[in-house]
Amino acid sequence: ADQFPAVTEAVFLEIVPKTVRLPADVVEEFLGNSARGGDDPAGAETITLSLSRQVKRLLQKMLADKIRQCSSELQIDKAAYLHSLGALIDDEEEYAHAEAPLGASLKLRTQALGAEHRDTLFTRHLLGLVWMSQDSSSKLAKAEATLSQCLETQTRVLGEDDPDTLRTMNGLGALHYTKGSHSEAEALYSKCLQRRLVVLGSAHKDTLATIHNLSLLYKGERGHTAALLKLAFL
Repeated sequence: ADQFPAVTEAVFLEIVPKTVRLPADVVEEFLGNSARGGDDPAGAETITLSLSRQVKRLLQKMLADKIRQCSSELQIDKAAYLHSLGALIDDEEEYAHAEAPLGASLKLRTQALGAEHRDTLFTRHLLGLVWMSQDSSSKLAKAEATLSQCLETQTRVLGEDDPDTLRTMNGLGALHYTKGSHSEAEALYSKCLQRRLVVLGSAHKDTLATIHNLSLLYKGERGHTAALLKLAFL
Protein backbone atom coordinates (compact mmCIF):
# COMPACT_ATOMS: atom_id res chain seq x y z
CA ALA A 1 0.00 0.00 0.00
CA ASP A 2 1.06 3.58 -0.64
CA GLN A 3 2.08 4.91 2.78
CA PHE A 4 2.71 8.47 1.60
CA PRO A 5 0.07 11.23 1.34
CA ALA A 6 -0.32 13.40 -1.75
CA VAL A 7 2.04 16.39 -1.87
CA THR A 8 -0.48 19.19 -1.46
CA GLU A 9 0.42 22.85 -1.73
CA ALA A 10 -0.08 23.24 2.03
CA VAL A 11 2.26 20.34 2.80
CA PHE A 12 4.85 21.65 0.38
CA LEU A 13 4.80 25.21 1.76
CA GLU A 14 5.13 23.86 5.30
CA ILE A 15 8.33 22.07 4.25
CA VAL A 16 9.60 24.78 1.89
CA PRO A 17 8.40 28.28 2.90
CA LYS A 18 8.51 30.95 0.21
CA THR A 19 11.57 33.17 0.52
CA VAL A 20 12.97 36.28 -1.11
CA ARG A 21 16.66 37.10 -1.70
CA LEU A 22 17.49 40.73 -0.91
CA PRO A 23 20.65 42.87 -0.92
CA ALA A 24 22.32 42.49 2.47
CA ASP A 25 22.58 46.24 3.02
CA VAL A 26 18.81 46.61 2.62
CA VAL A 27 18.10 43.83 5.12
CA GLU A 28 20.57 45.14 7.66
CA GLU A 29 19.34 48.73 7.34
CA PHE A 30 15.78 47.51 7.75
CA LEU A 31 16.75 45.57 10.86
CA GLY A 32 18.72 48.52 12.22
CA ASN A 33 22.02 46.66 11.89
CA SER A 34 24.92 48.79 10.62
CA ALA A 35 27.58 46.10 11.10
CA ARG A 36 28.14 45.52 7.40
CA GLY A 37 31.01 47.70 6.27
CA GLY A 38 33.07 48.27 3.15
CA ASP A 39 32.18 49.62 -0.25
CA ASP A 40 30.81 46.44 -1.83
CA PRO A 41 27.97 47.05 -4.30
CA ALA A 42 24.50 46.20 -3.07
CA GLY A 43 24.26 43.16 -5.31
CA ALA A 44 27.50 41.61 -4.03
CA GLU A 45 25.85 39.95 -1.04
CA THR A 46 22.32 38.72 -0.53
CA ILE A 47 20.31 37.43 2.41
CA THR A 48 17.36 35.06 1.98
CA LEU A 49 14.34 35.72 4.16
CA SER A 50 10.84 34.41 4.66
CA LEU A 51 8.77 37.58 5.01
CA SER A 52 5.28 38.56 6.12
CA ARG A 53 3.08 40.60 3.78
CA GLN A 54 3.46 43.71 5.97
CA VAL A 55 7.26 43.47 6.00
CA LYS A 56 7.33 42.99 2.22
CA ARG A 57 5.35 46.21 1.78
CA LEU A 58 7.75 48.12 4.02
CA LEU A 59 10.75 46.73 2.15
CA GLN A 60 9.19 47.66 -1.18
CA LYS A 61 8.94 51.27 0.02
CA MET A 62 12.54 51.23 1.23
CA LEU A 63 13.76 49.84 -2.09
CA ALA A 64 11.75 52.41 -4.06
CA ASP A 65 13.39 55.17 -1.99
CA LYS A 66 16.87 53.71 -2.61
CA ILE A 67 16.20 53.51 -6.36
CA ARG A 68 15.25 57.20 -6.46
CA GLN A 69 18.38 58.14 -4.49
CA CYS A 70 20.86 56.19 -6.67
CA SER A 71 23.21 58.40 -8.65
CA SER A 72 24.34 57.64 -12.19
CA GLU A 73 27.58 56.21 -10.75
CA LEU A 74 25.68 53.54 -8.80
CA GLN A 75 23.97 51.68 -11.63
CA ILE A 76 24.94 48.21 -10.36
CA ASP A 77 23.43 49.06 -6.97
CA LYS A 78 20.32 50.46 -8.65
CA ALA A 79 19.96 47.28 -10.72
CA ALA A 80 20.15 45.17 -7.55
CA TYR A 81 17.48 47.27 -5.83
CA LEU A 82 15.23 47.10 -8.92
CA HIS A 83 15.64 43.33 -9.09
CA SER A 84 14.75 42.96 -5.41
CA LEU A 85 11.74 45.25 -5.78
CA GLY A 86 10.52 43.16 -8.71
CA ALA A 87 11.10 39.96 -6.72
CA LEU A 88 9.06 41.26 -3.77
CA ILE A 89 6.20 42.32 -6.06
CA ASP A 90 6.37 38.95 -7.83
CA ASP A 91 6.19 37.20 -4.46
CA GLU A 92 2.93 39.07 -3.84
CA GLU A 93 1.68 37.58 -7.15
CA GLU A 94 1.28 41.05 -8.65
CA TYR A 95 3.02 39.84 -11.79
CA ALA A 96 2.15 42.67 -14.19
CA HIS A 97 3.57 45.22 -11.73
CA ALA A 98 6.80 43.23 -11.34
CA GLU A 99 7.65 43.54 -15.05
CA ALA A 100 8.78 47.17 -14.99
CA PRO A 101 11.42 46.98 -12.21
CA LEU A 102 12.71 43.64 -13.48
CA GLY A 103 12.91 44.93 -17.05
CA ALA A 104 14.79 48.03 -15.86
CA SER A 105 17.15 45.88 -13.78
CA LEU A 106 17.82 43.59 -16.73
CA LYS A 107 18.67 46.55 -18.95
CA LEU A 108 21.04 48.06 -16.38
CA ARG A 109 22.72 44.74 -15.59
CA THR A 110 23.18 43.94 -19.26
CA GLN A 111 24.82 47.33 -19.80
CA ALA A 112 26.99 47.28 -16.66
CA LEU A 113 27.82 43.59 -16.28
CA GLY A 114 27.18 42.02 -19.68
CA ALA A 115 24.46 39.71 -20.97
CA GLU A 116 26.14 36.55 -19.64
CA HIS A 117 26.92 37.69 -16.09
CA ARG A 118 25.34 35.59 -13.34
CA ASP A 119 23.28 38.49 -11.95
CA THR A 120 22.01 39.47 -15.41
CA LEU A 121 20.96 35.89 -16.08
CA PHE A 122 19.25 35.66 -12.70
CA THR A 123 17.14 38.74 -13.49
CA ARG A 124 16.36 37.36 -16.96
CA HIS A 125 15.23 34.10 -15.32
CA LEU A 126 12.90 35.89 -12.90
CA LEU A 127 11.43 38.06 -15.65
CA GLY A 128 10.70 34.89 -17.61
CA LEU A 129 8.86 33.44 -14.62
CA VAL A 130 6.84 36.66 -14.25
CA TRP A 131 5.73 36.43 -17.90
CA MET A 132 4.93 32.75 -17.43
CA SER A 133 2.67 33.49 -14.46
CA GLN A 134 0.35 35.82 -16.40
CA ASP A 135 -2.72 34.64 -18.27
CA SER A 136 -1.48 35.63 -21.71
CA SER A 137 -0.44 33.43 -24.63
CA SER A 138 1.90 36.13 -25.96
CA LYS A 139 3.67 36.47 -22.60
CA LEU A 140 3.88 32.70 -22.25
CA ALA A 141 5.68 32.62 -25.60
CA LYS A 142 8.04 35.36 -24.40
CA ALA A 143 8.64 33.42 -21.21
CA GLU A 144 9.50 30.24 -23.11
CA ALA A 145 11.98 32.04 -25.36
CA THR A 146 13.54 33.87 -22.40
CA LEU A 147 13.89 30.82 -20.14
CA SER A 148 15.17 28.62 -22.98
CA GLN A 149 17.84 31.18 -23.89
CA CYS A 150 18.69 31.70 -20.23
CA LEU A 151 19.10 27.96 -19.64
CA GLU A 152 21.34 27.57 -22.67
CA THR A 153 23.57 30.46 -21.56
CA GLN A 154 23.71 29.38 -17.92
CA THR A 155 24.59 25.81 -18.91
CA ARG A 156 27.42 27.08 -21.10
CA VAL A 157 28.72 29.82 -18.79
CA LEU A 158 27.95 28.58 -15.26
CA GLY A 159 27.78 24.84 -15.85
CA GLU A 160 24.94 22.34 -15.83
CA ASP A 161 25.13 21.72 -12.08
CA ASP A 162 25.14 25.36 -10.99
CA PRO A 163 22.16 26.10 -8.69
CA ASP A 164 21.05 29.00 -10.91
CA THR A 165 21.12 26.76 -13.99
CA LEU A 166 19.05 24.15 -12.19
CA ARG A 167 16.62 26.83 -11.02
CA THR A 168 15.98 27.87 -14.61
CA MET A 169 15.68 24.22 -15.69
CA ASN A 170 12.99 23.74 -13.04
CA GLY A 171 11.24 26.93 -14.18
CA LEU A 172 11.26 25.86 -17.83
CA GLY A 173 9.78 22.53 -16.75
CA ALA A 174 6.99 24.44 -15.00
CA LEU A 175 6.36 26.42 -18.19
CA HIS A 176 5.95 23.24 -20.24
CA TYR A 177 3.64 21.86 -17.55
CA THR A 178 1.57 25.05 -17.80
CA LYS A 179 1.36 24.61 -21.56
CA GLY A 180 0.24 21.02 -21.17
CA SER A 181 3.49 19.70 -22.71
CA HIS A 182 3.89 17.05 -20.03
CA SER A 183 6.57 14.96 -21.73
CA GLU A 184 8.86 18.00 -22.03
CA ALA A 185 8.07 19.00 -18.45
CA GLU A 186 8.83 15.49 -17.19
CA ALA A 187 12.19 15.41 -19.00
CA LEU A 188 13.27 18.75 -17.50
CA TYR A 189 11.98 18.01 -14.00
CA SER A 190 13.58 14.57 -13.96
CA LYS A 191 16.95 15.89 -15.09
CA CYS A 192 16.74 18.77 -12.61
CA LEU A 193 15.84 16.42 -9.76
CA GLN A 194 18.68 14.04 -10.62
CA ARG A 195 21.23 16.86 -10.54
CA ARG A 196 19.77 18.57 -7.45
CA LEU A 197 19.91 15.32 -5.49
CA VAL A 198 23.62 15.08 -6.30
CA VAL A 199 24.53 18.76 -5.90
CA LEU A 200 22.19 19.90 -3.11
CA GLY A 201 20.97 16.74 -1.41
CA SER A 202 17.48 15.37 -0.82
CA ALA A 203 16.54 17.76 2.02
CA HIS A 204 17.39 21.04 0.25
CA LYS A 205 14.40 23.30 -0.44
CA ASP A 206 15.18 23.48 -4.17
CA THR A 207 15.28 19.68 -4.41
CA LEU A 208 11.96 19.52 -2.57
CA ALA A 209 10.52 22.07 -5.00
CA THR A 210 11.31 19.80 -7.96
CA ILE A 211 9.91 16.77 -6.11
CA HIS A 212 6.74 18.80 -5.56
CA ASN A 213 6.53 19.74 -9.24
CA LEU A 214 7.01 16.16 -10.37
CA SER A 215 4.37 14.99 -7.91
CA LEU A 216 1.89 17.39 -9.53
CA LEU A 217 2.82 16.01 -12.93
CA TYR A 218 2.33 12.45 -11.69
CA LYS A 219 -0.85 13.25 -9.78
CA GLY A 220 -2.96 10.13 -9.55
CA GLU A 221 -0.04 7.81 -10.31
CA ARG A 222 0.48 6.50 -6.78
CA GLY A 223 3.71 4.64 -7.43
CA HIS A 224 5.42 7.73 -8.83
CA THR A 225 4.20 9.95 -6.00
CA ALA A 226 5.33 7.54 -3.31
CA ALA A 227 8.79 7.20 -4.83
CA LEU A 228 9.17 10.98 -5.01
CA LEU A 229 8.08 11.46 -1.41
CA LYS A 230 10.58 8.85 -0.26
CA LEU A 231 13.32 11.03 -1.77
CA ALA A 232 12.10 13.96 0.36
CA PHE A 233 12.64 12.03 3.58
CA LEU A 234 15.98 10.32 2.86
